Amino acid sequence: GALRAVVAEEGVLALWRGLSATLLRDVPFSCLYWVGYEALKRRATAASADGATLSPAAAFLAGAASGSTAAFLTTPLDVVKTRQQLRRTSMQ
Repeated sequence: GALRAVVAEEGVLALWRGLSATLLRDVPFSCLYWVGYEALKRRATAASADGATLSPAAAFLAGAASGSTAAFLTTPLDVVKTRQQLRRTSMQ
């Protein structure tokens, strides 16, 4: 399969090619997402009727808002990652 072909043609280390660019995108995204989600979840819980329960809809909205914001802010990093991947592909 493809895995064996990559290892045979480029060596085992080729399986981790692009890891640094991926981490430079994913780590900031995850940090922004979780910080935002926890903050929004805390606010929604405090604003709930009993001040202690988070509804599934509020949890969904907190996740969607946090994920959208994190994705928007890290899109430039994703563009860099994709361009690096395409450049390596076009060089081969």
